[in-house]
Amino acid sequence: MAYPMGGPQGGRMAPGSAPAIPGTSQYGSSTGPANALAAAAITSAPTVPPVDRHGTVIAAASAKGRMGKIKTTVNPADHTARRLQDIGRAGYAIVVDTNFQHADVARYLSQQSPIILDLLQAPDVLSAHSIRQYLAYIPDIGLCVVPGPPDAVSADPTAINSMLYRRIPTVLRQVFYFVFTDTPVADLHHATFVDLILPQPDAILVPVVSNRVTAEAARAWPTAITGLRKSRAS
Repeated sequence: MAYPMGGPQGGRMAPGSAPAIPGTSQYGSSTGPANALAAAAITSAPTVPPVDRHGTVIAAASAKGRMGKIKTTVNPADHTARRLQDIGRAGYAIVVDTNFQHADVARYLSQQSPIILDLLQAPDVLSAHSIRQYLAYIPDIGLCVVPGPPDAVSADPTAINSMLYRRIPTVLRQVFYFVFTDTPVADLHHATFVDLILPQPDAILVPVVSNRVTAEAARAWPTAITGLRKSRAS
């Protein structure tokens, strides 16, 4: 399921639908499994001009674990990056792993750093003209990455938390057409979800397994989080 942040009544995206790529009329089909990316080389991101419009932030979120959030994040990011590369816009898609205590994006993409804490140590990282030089980049598909911490020690919540991640979405929207975000389990009282994920995305992708009870719960959950977002905004 995929819901724009106006709520499920605001124009739910059909299952399997995807964001529109600038300069194309049709998204196309998947190019392969996410973990195939592990073989790609990683170098510095290319220097390219900022985007000509604000980028779209797409988060994968679920109210419970082991639902396929990471594949729901990485597979669309993989394909979107390839499509952008095909039309001469390599490096205009990025994956950000905000699930910092269970960060698996790095394992799928075979890239452990620089994590968010590394990025924010650079004095000019929050500039649209300089942030790319601090990002991991997979040139084979044209995808930038901000991986999560590689282990439990690095994921110390006193050092890495939602406040750090809240500093980068604005600049990422200026630099990338698409920002794909993997998230923690979306407990309505989880600080990272409430303070970072809920306010930021233009759409939330909700992975659902083929189970009636789970599907019914997943259908009710977007309504709950949309209501929470509206109440916080007011």
